Amino acid sequence: MKTTELRLVTILAEPELATRLVDEIRALGARGYSLVEGRAEWQRGRGDHGPSDWNGPNVRIDTVVRSEVSDAILEHLASTYFEHYAVFAYVSTVFVARPDRYR
Repeated sequence: MKTTELRLVTILAEPELATRLVDEIRALGARGYSLVEGRAEWQRGRGDHGPSDWNGPNVRIDTVVRSEVSDAILEHLASTYFEHYAVFAYVSTVFVARPDRYR
C-alpha cells in the first residue's frame, strides 16, 4: 500500500487551554485532532521549582498535518504559550494511508 509522509504534532497542555488550542491549530490548517485527558508530571528544568513545574491533569492533543502546518503550529505555540504556560509539544514523522483526509 502506498503511504504519504506527514507530521504528527503532539501537544501536552493544561486542560484549561484545550478549547483555545484546538481552535488555534484548526485556524493554522489542521483538519482534525484527537484530544485525550490524562494526568502528568513535567519538569521543564528552569530554576528550582521542586520535583516538577506541573503535576496534575493535562490534555494531549494530536493532529496529523503537512510539514508547513506543523511548522506554523510550533511557531505559534513557542510565541504564545511556552514561556507562560505548562505547554509542551513534539513532532514525529508519520506515514499515512488515505492522505486525502489530511490535505
